[in-house]
Amino acid sequence: MARKVFISILGTGFYSPCQYTAGKFTSSPTRFIQQAMLEKLGVKETWGENDVVYILLTDKARRTNWEVEGNSRNNSRTKQEETYVGLRAEIAQMQLPMGEATQVKIPDGNSEAEIWEIFDTLYGLMQEGDEVHLDLTHSFRSLPMLMLVWSNYAKFLRHVKVASISYGNFEARRQSGDNSGDYEKAPIIDLLPLSVLQDWTFATANYIKNGDLSQLKELSEEQLNPILKTTQGRDLEAKNLKSYVKELQGLTDDIRYVRGVALYQADDVRKVKERGRSFERVIIKPLAPIIGQINESLVPFSELSNSATNGLIAARWCINKGLYQAAVTHLLEGVVTFFCSRHHTDVYNQNGRAAVNRAIKKHYYDLNPHKGTYKESDSEVLEQLVNELGGDPLMQSQELVAGFVEIEGLRNDFNHAGMRNNPRQVKKLLDQVSKYVDELTQLLILPPLLLNLSNHPYNEWGERQREAARIYGDCQDMPFPQIDAAATTADICTVARKIADEIRPFVLKYDLTVHLMGEMGFTYSLLSLLQRMGVRCIYSTSQRLAEALPDGSKRSEFRFERFREYELLS
Repeated sequence: MARKVFISILGTGFYSPCQYTAGKFTSSPTRFIQQAMLEKLGVKETWGENDVVYILLTDKARRTNWEVEGNSRNNSRTKQEETYVGLRAEIAQMQLPMGEATQVKIPDGNSEAEIWEIFDTLYGLMQEGDEVHLDLTHSFRSLPMLMLVWSNYAKFLRHVKVASISYGNFEARRQSGDNSGDYEKAPIIDLLPLSVLQDWTFATANYIKNGDLSQLKELSEEQLNPILKTTQGRDLEAKNLKSYVKELQGLTDDIRYVRGVALYQADDVRKVKERGRSFERVIIKPLAPIIGQINESLVPFSELSNSATNGLIAARWCINKGLYQAAVTHLLEGVVTFFCSRHHTDVYNQNGRAAVNRAIKKHYYDLNPHKGTYKESDSEVLEQLVNELGGDPLMQSQELVAGFVEIEGLRNDFNHAGMRNNPRQVKKLLDQVSKYVDELTQLLILPPLLLNLSNHPYNEWGERQREAARIYGDCQDMPFPQIDAAATTADICTVARKIADEIRPFVLKYDLTVHLMGEMGFTYSLLSLLQRMGVRCIYSTSQRLAEALPDGSKRSEFRFERFREYELLS
């Protein structure tokens, strides 16, 4: 069973008696913060004989405050001799389960060598899994920093748990506002949040640099579960942060373990981003900017369902974290998903995905006849789709074609562990992966844009509707055409084709969404054309709020609720 360990450094000053306080706790009158902390921690009542109290002291501290000769000292301020019982005797009178406190000799810390000696001494005190309670009140000069660094070192190597860090602020006793009774009151300051913040900072840095969420997850369970248990789940700040880490775990797993379907559907992206925006307060105030760093790293991911670019963005994310094999797979499959989605081909359909592969290969052999020739399949339907996809100007890019074929080779090199002819050396392998991820994502990750094709200009939208539109990118109005009530179906189709041709250039430059609402016949015709072009189309929904007026009439107000995507039924 893990030990409970109390560690404090004893100083050399002449300490006046006071009572130390923390919340509802008030210590016995004492000269020593160590005695007050042992009372506050309930050492006598709740600790066992295998637990330990370490008092670190220099030779001078031993003479002046540990074992005081004759139990008296001269008060340097009053120049009077006073009864002064040393800390050793005071702790002995407490009758702790472990008996006496253990004294640990340390040097004064006046040189770098002595500082390292103290560090080694502290580390030597620790056993695997100890629960440590630190008191820094008399940690002079560099020792507070040394003890904080040491605690992180011990957490890593000995898996110790730092359960409390305290500082008895004797100097603030006159400002405490409670000096009733015979003794002044001095507050005990809880410094554990500084260590906790440090833990979260290191864990977040590890996540942002390496994509490893294990430390954040461990902290979430270790530090938030007790709070939620004590409050029966009612601490909203702790609950929100724990949910955020859990949802971040889901998204991180999607990326690290190459779950392209989950990234395409974007449910986990949406959950994390919505949770990140919901933080009004964080349980540790300085933690807010740290959470902000995580949110910032996820900005490129799209919250839109059926997101064609999230796989490509994941490839970049993996490169930044050193996850090259995952990056290669995300990139290769992301390119295929991009063109399937762009041309409204089912991204889950193997024939559709095969058609994208074949269309790119066909261009590759056209551009590089010395590399081989394209062999048509026996399926006329498949070859027709290959030809349709091959007409996309982006797919005809020599940069895309060459990069895609090279990436295929890189993925095979990874997946076959280099057990093939002419395997690449590691440096060349990683350099090439980085090169093609950079080139292809720059080519295919297009900026988002929302075209508003309706009778309600963007500047007339309410704040709620504008906020909901944010995920689709900047909004640009396109005038809705005037449709004559006497127009024929052929007339409407002609207008729809004209508008579709005007929208087509946007498709090549942007990750485009069209907000399409208006005359039903035209809307249906244009929607059919845009969906064939692979354009995401949405419409607004609203609640009708009716109010009966005194004169018997009714007043109606339409309140925006959400955008919905037009679905193409198979």
